[in-house]
Amino acid sequence: MIALAAGAAQFLHDQLCTTPGKELHRSWREGERGPRAFAIDYACLIHGLIDLYQASFEVKWLQWATALQTEMDALFLDTKHGGYYSVHTDMPNSVLRIKEDYDGAEPSPNSLAALNLVRLSALLAKDEWKKQAEKIFALFGSTLQSSPSSVPVMAIAFDLHHRGKQQIVLAGDVSSTAFKALAANVHRRFLPTAVILCADGGAGQQWLATHNEVLAGMKPVNGQPAAYVCQNFTCQAPVTTVEGLERVLKITP
Repeated sequence: MIALAAGAAQFLHDQLCTTPGKELHRSWREGERGPRAFAIDYACLIHGLIDLYQASFEVKWLQWATALQTEMDALFLDTKHGGYYSVHTDMPNSVLRIKEDYDGAEPSPNSLAALNLVRLSALLAKDEWKKQAEKIFALFGSTLQSSPSSVPVMAIAFDLHHRGKQQIVLAGDVSSTAFKALAANVHRRFLPTAVILCADGGAGQQWLATHNEVLAGMKPVNGQPAAYVCQNFTCQAPVTTVEGLERVLKITP
């Protein structure tokens, strides 16, 4: 399943962008790209790429998610009042730019963007994206308070933001049996406030450490893959066994 998801993501990267990974379009047919993407297209793809990184630990997907988030900000973000317009200023026939705030059959761009920003800030310790999420919550605060059921994805993002984020960092060779056992134990759990990172000892970890220097020091223990369970990057002692990881996860809020 991960291989299929990665193949789909690579197709989007190569075929649905004006240049690979940039200027996203919203459709493709027989070699032709359709119109430029809306805010919801960016938000959905970023959300999927974050999930794909946490499932595969291939850092290129997280790198592309951050690049798309930066591009989404440039095209759709209201830098003064917060929130995202549904279309960008150069969109043909865009008479009215609105900020959608209703999660219907699919979440609104602002709800999904808020969740993406909270998760990215937890993964990469980017304070500016945390503040952007807070501005979305402030902008739609009356809706969150009076009718949270109309914006359930935004409510999830708001809850995640205020409850604090758990980071689970797996350090070691991703191809090793011991690493895969630790990863499988994490992936099978329902961990709604957690984000998962991989400290692979290579280029991926180096890139992550440029955003959060704490990650530079997370390494295997005595040659064995290790799991670091952290709350807002305040970490418990690393564990190297599935049993130890289960024990730590049970006592971590």
